[in-house]
Amino acid sequence: MRRLLDLLTKDPLLKLTALVLAFLLWTLVASERAATSQPAPEPRGGDSAQSRLDPAPNSRSVPVAVRLTGQPQSGWEVSGPPQVDPTHLTLTGPTSALDRIDSVYVPTIRLDGRMAPATLDLAVDTVGLGVTVEPRRVRVTIPIRQIPPETSGSGGGERPGPALAPTGPVP
Repeated sequence: MRRLLDLLTKDPLLKLTALVLAFLLWTLVASERAATSQPAPEPRGGDSAQSRLDPAPNSRSVPVAVRLTGQPQSGWEVSGPPQVDPTHLTLTGPTSALDRIDSVYVPTIRLDGRMAPATLDLAVDTVGLGVTVEPRRVRVTIPIRQIPPETSGSGGGERPGPALAPTGPVP
């Protein structure tokens, strides 16, 4: 380290380069601190350039979508579509973002091994939407029931049918 300092103090070009690099580094750090510590200024009404670029946010109602994966335990089945409460969410944001969204998903629900109806309180998946969503949680009920036993003719406990008379000439 000492040799580096000696070299920097003896050669004027290296001294100037080190000074410029130190200044650029200081400027970069200072601008990063300013960007993270100060909130963006709010428009103060009137017809400013900022208010013309960012129009007032709009709202729109869209349905909640549910993705299911896997199968319930053997002998059990999903007996109908998932019930969602509420069925629709209110999105608020720029029109350009709202126009791209036709539904909002909850996280995928795994059915593997389930043996009863399931009611889940889930957060709405808003990653990458660019809008705010209300409400942020929904309740999803998955109707799962036991498959009824088959009543095909296996012979157990059934009454025999009537005996048939032989066909052909009678003696």
